[in-house]
Amino acid sequence: MPVQDRGNAVERLDGNSIKAWKIQFPLARVYSKLTPGDYDCRIQFTFFQGKTNWWRGDNASWNEAGCWHGTVVSAPFPLTVKKDTAKTNTLLLPKKLSLAAESVMVREDDPKKTAVPIVRFRKDDAEKVTLPVRNGHFMMAKYYRDGKFYQMSSPPKADDVNAIDQWFAYKDGDRKVFYTIEIFESAERPHHLWHPDPASEGYKVLWKRTFYLSLTEKEIKKLLMVNQQATP
Repeated sequence: MPVQDRGNAVERLDGNSIKAWKIQFPLARVYSKLTPGDYDCRIQFTFFQGKTNWWRGDNASWNEAGCWHGTVVSAPFPLTVKKDTAKTNTLLLPKKLSLAAESVMVREDDPKKTAVPIVRFRKDDAEKVTLPVRNGHFMMAKYYRDGKFYQMSSPPKADDVNAIDQWFAYKDGDRKVFYTIEIFESAERPHHLWHPDPASEGYKVLWKRTFYLSLTEKEIKKLLMVNQQATP
């Protein structure tokens, strides 16, 4: 059922043929169990009675809508699973992180840009790492600051416009912080608010490293000052 559907996406079960839907069924979740060979398959779908989490009305409006519930089983169809060919992906990953400074608009209504400390890595501080790639799986990265998760995105890139971290709240004082970057692979297809369970089928950590930064207030202020002077 589409998100926020109010009964517009309806197919009447009156005996007439329903237009075919083009659908896909990723098999990555059974990657380790589905051995190469020929199979005779059926697709079974069950829709239980009772309103779904996406329904915006109450129980009465759900019952009035008359949504179908039950089980549908397809006709049999052949499926051939071929032996997987080993694949790899080579990434340029950090050997160390460093602190720099960047002028940004901290708030939309700020009259001018402000220099803030940012964490990134350069090509000179990176190394090529070759990681295995499994068919049907999705590669992403988790980022931790002082042991606490703070973002998930694609694997980091050297000299990328997107920094590893930005210290918007920094005012003064020395800073000691450590970052952990974990690149993982998941059989779960990415979606809104995606956060796959490490215990789920197909989840695998491919690369993980922890980086330590320790800077004095003098070192940080010098970076900010140089950036501010260089910004027109």
